[in-house]
Amino acid sequence: MSAHAGTHVDAPRHFFDDAPGADALPLEMLLGRTRVIEITSRAGIGADELADLDLSDDVRVLFKTSNSRLWGSPDFHQDYVGVTTSGAEHLVAHGIKVVGVDYLTVEEFKNPGAPAHHVLLGGGAVVIEGLNLRDVEPGDLRHAVSSTPRRGADGAPARVLLRKS
Repeated sequence: MSAHAGTHVDAPRHFFDDAPGADALPLEMLLGRTRVIEITSRAGIGADELADLDLSDDVRVLFKTSNSRLWGSPDFHQDYVGVTTSGAEHLVAHGIKVVGVDYLTVEEFKNPGAPAHHVLLGGGAVVIEGLNLRDVEPGDLRHAVSSTPRRGADGAPARVLLRKS
């Protein structure tokens, strides 16, 4: 099974060979208060979509988008909503350390060089991909991410549990 199958965490090693693997992810980032933010734009999660949000109290964000309606479909959808380079830069600049998305990847479809991954992982963020947020209301929640990383792996399958604060 791939370390990037289903819901999973990406470690910095996913794109940086000398960076920490999934077994070295900071546990304090995988447990605690998280904010589910609903993004209605189909253009991507960019700096413009994030500009009006006060992220000063947040270190963990999960994005619920129109992607949530795609769960249950057996097809891969190329028109999913991903995080743009400007969105990734905005999140890192505002101190966000966990970024979760409700589709198979944080990256926009066929974005050469995977800039969102590079910005987020290079900025010290943990990326969670493959979240099913279909039935989750936006707001502040508590999350626990349980993963089973292999030593030095660039990612790990994970189970993400959410509950009301």
